[in-house]
Amino acid sequence: MKKSKETYLAGLARMEQAAVEDAGFDCLQLFAHFTGMDRGRLLADGDAPLTEGQVADFLAAVDRRCGGEPLQYILGEWEFYSLPFTVGEGVLIPRADTEILVDEALRLIEDVSSPKVADLCAGSGCIGISIAKNRPDASVTAVELSDRALPYLKQNLLRNNAQNVTVLQADVLAGGGELTGFDLIVSNPPYIPTADLAPLSREVHHEPTMALDGGVDGLTFYRSILEQWTTALSPKGMMAFEVGIDQADHVAKMMSRYFEQIYIVPDLNQVPRVVLGVDIIKEKD
Repeated sequence: MKKSKETYLAGLARMEQAAVEDAGFDCLQLFAHFTGMDRGRLLADGDAPLTEGQVADFLAAVDRRCGGEPLQYILGEWEFYSLPFTVGEGVLIPRADTEILVDEALRLIEDVSSPKVADLCAGSGCIGISIAKNRPDASVTAVELSDRALPYLKQNLLRNNAQNVTVLQADVLAGGGELTGFDLIVSNPPYIPTADLAPLSREVHHEPTMALDGGVDGLTFYRSILEQWTTALSPKGMMAFEVGIDQADHVAKMMSRYFEQIYIVPDLNQVPRVVLGVDIIKEKD
């Protein structure tokens, strides 16, 4: 039988040779997942034997990571807002920066009783479910078009027992139809300009293009949501968007046609990441 430490070091060597970013972190995550040994136990008991199956599964996962497959897809899950989410090919990976959007969404509805919320381009459901779990009195509608993403969304509802979330398969770009009365519409839409997709990292290329491509200038979804979904808001309704780098001012300008007050919130790296609109304008210019 192989010993735990030597197996871990063999995996780490493969990942470093393949120039995997954050090889040490990723290797530890994979090792813990496939062997059940976390960092502390590995350090304390490096001579502990592993079964042939554990070794094979771990090294196979290492090879997948060396080939550019995202860590989160290999693990099959990722934590977001202290909640577990199932992820895999076909759905966008939840990212820490998006937690700022949830923070701001919860702040906006803090004084709203039994708020009605729409999560557009819901993907894995991480945003809408996080809001729902932190506001059990809320009613959240998670809107997603992708046939590949929907199973993850539905599985995550069950996994997190988010009984106050309803799933709606629909094209956000087609508008909200008869939906109305939302106190808050929140969205992390596709926002990467089409021409910028090709140079992205090999890990990002494993994620669905549908969840990344924001059109020629990256702003297609913001325009459409503002044009077609403001009618789905209540008279005091609000909107909150995640935006890409250098997009905050453009989105804020768009939102100023629909809302009296616009706020831009930075992420932990001080990158303008979230744009909020409150005090909806009753009559648009």
